[in-house]
Amino acid sequence: MEAGEPQDFISSFPDELALRILSYLDAKDILQVAQTCQRWRELAEDEGLWQGKCKVDRIDVARSRDPGSPADPWKSAYIRQHQINTNWRRGRFRSINLRLRHDDEVITCLEFDGSRILSSDSWKTIKVWSAVTGECLRTLVGHADIIFTMQMSSEIIISGSLDQTLKVWDAETGDCIHTLRGHSAGVECVHLCGKRAVSGSQDRTIRVWDIETGRCLHLLTGHRDFIKCVRYHGQRVVSFAYDSTVKIWDPESESCVRTLQGRADKTSSLESDGVHVVTVSDRTTIRVWDEATGRCIQTLTGYPFAISAVALAGNILVSGNADCTANVWDIKTGRCLHTLRGPAHMRSRLESVQLRRDCVIASAEDGTVTLWDWKSGAFLQNLALSHTKGPCSIQFQVSNTKLVCAVSKRSRVAFEPTKVVVLDFGADEKQQSERQNCPHFQAG
Repeated sequence: MEAGEPQDFISSFPDELALRILSYLDAKDILQVAQTCQRWRELAEDEGLWQGKCKVDRIDVARSRDPGSPADPWKSAYIRQHQINTNWRRGRFRSINLRLRHDDEVITCLEFDGSRILSSDSWKTIKVWSAVTGECLRTLVGHADIIFTMQMSSEIIISGSLDQTLKVWDAETGDCIHTLRGHSAGVECVHLCGKRAVSGSQDRTIRVWDIETGRCLHLLTGHRDFIKCVRYHGQRVVSFAYDSTVKIWDPESESCVRTLQGRADKTSSLESDGVHVVTVSDRTTIRVWDEATGRCIQTLTGYPFAISAVALAGNILVSGNADCTANVWDIKTGRCLHTLRGPAHMRSRLESVQLRRDCVIASAEDGTVTLWDWKSGAFLQNLALSHTKGPCSIQFQVSNTKLVCAVSKRSRVAFEPTKVVVLDFGADEKQQSERQNCPHFQAG
């Protein structure tokens, strides 16, 4: 070997040791060293090496594409996920408009599972849409009044209505499998968990259903007002009512095991993941509870503005605020990691927040959706979804590659017709150019 020529020291190592060395490099460096020689190229193609990279970055091969797409090898999955993340951060997407049947259609409820979109409308129907093409796949007809709540799995759709019933639908055919009767007033909320569903009603009761048989298994009573939200993760039922109380129930014994907050606390919102329960009280105080013990483990205070929404993922909690900022909290330590701020012209109250990997996504009253990096606190993108003056209502759902938004302009007396658009951040560069032809969206 001549002086000055690069030495290939890795080639003399056993594969196991060589791969261990390469595992300390980031993905960009691995791709660069693969160009050095044949031996390094072979090592850099090792699926075990890329599987380790995917594990560190929490990339699941089965989720690297939308549901229904074939699984990639680990290297391809890693590279594709990196491109998807870059598209989110830089505002690169393809936009797809759903073709609503009526110009005066108002969306009352929106759900999304990555490949399918559910929308309920003022015409008392449910539509199933393709999130890829924007086409309506089927229309579910059967409810006699407005639909307040929906959830879906790969096999079934469940909906709750002001007509006092829930309906279980076959997700593939659109056939109604069961009509669940028992509530004596409108159904406000539903949560699906495996073969069971929990519903909350204006009749102040909570019911647990077997969705395979359509039978009511348990009836939970104790709230003094309409049930606003229910969560069920297999063990306990968590409920929040307009009486400002949050209750944890043992459904098997049909007993309330804990009431987390009393009426004086004026609870305004609830979030639960099966381990922690998060409540917002007096609009400015967040409490984090251990669901199993009912013990308050953190009280998060110190921010003077009203909290309008919260989202929880693991130990990270995000709160959206009335002053158009969002706070990122570590619920283990109780520390506020960042206060997220947008551009100077961003002055509208945040209405809802969600977490996607390292991004915070928030919608505001002015018709914008804002993206931040929650790890660094950096502002990423501001997507203008409505260019008309006046307040808007934005419902949105997010997956790995897509953001589904339903935007309604608010008037003094009602909501104006809804626009529903899918932003596909998994699209390639040619498809992304199609966003330039969409008049409803603008990144800033």
